[in-house]
Amino acid sequence: MRRAFLAILAVATLLAVAASLALGSYRGVGPCTLAKLLSGSPLSPVERWVLARRLLRTVAAALLGIGLGVSGAGLQYVLRNPLADPYLLGLASG
Repeated sequence: MRRAFLAILAVATLLAVAASLALGSYRGVGPCTLAKLLSGSPLSPVERWVLARRLLRTVAAALLGIGLGVSGAGLQYVLRNPLADPYLLGLASG
């Protein structure tokens, strides 16, 4: 059961990354460009530039999510409380 759940999460993550790279305000880059990228076909300079910027945004978002998850797990470990929240130590603003 756990392996199936992890497989589903991995597929969902890959789909989210592909959507992040393919979707955007510039209409010249889309799913066809991703197919060209994966097949090894040459990309135009504009397509390469847009994909490079979108890839940076996608990697930054993934690293931010990982960092938030690790910091939350660290807070729970330090407090030895699986239900720890930021209000416990006054870490939340407001």
